Amino acid sequence: MSNSKRSTKGRKAAESSSSGRPEKPFDGFPLYAHPSGNWAKKIRGKFHYFGRWGRIHKGEMVREEEDGWRAALEEYERQAKYRTRVVGPRRFPRMADR
Repeated sequence: MSNSKRSTKGRKAAESSSSGRPEKPFDGFPLYAHPSGNWAKKIRGKFHYFGRWGRIHKGEMVREEEDGWRAALEEYERQAKYRTRVVGPRRFPRMADR
C-alpha cells in the first residue's frame, strides 16, 4: 500500500449569488449567466454565447443595464433552429452504385 496522503479538501464550492452574476429572469429561461459576462447555453456539447450581462471594467465585473437578457433571448431564439436542429442520417452510397 502506498503512504500517499489524500487531501480531505474537495473542489471549491460554487460561489453563491454574491458572485455578482444575475439570476435567471424567469423559470424556464434557457440561458445561464456565464462567469465571463455572457448569457450562455451548452448545445450539443459546446458552449454558445448569446449576449452580455456584464463587462469587466478596471478588473471588476460591471453589470449591464437590465442584464441584457431580452436581447440574449431574442438572439437565442433566432439561432436556436440552426444550432439545435437534428441533421438527418448520413447517406452513404451503396457499393452496387459505385
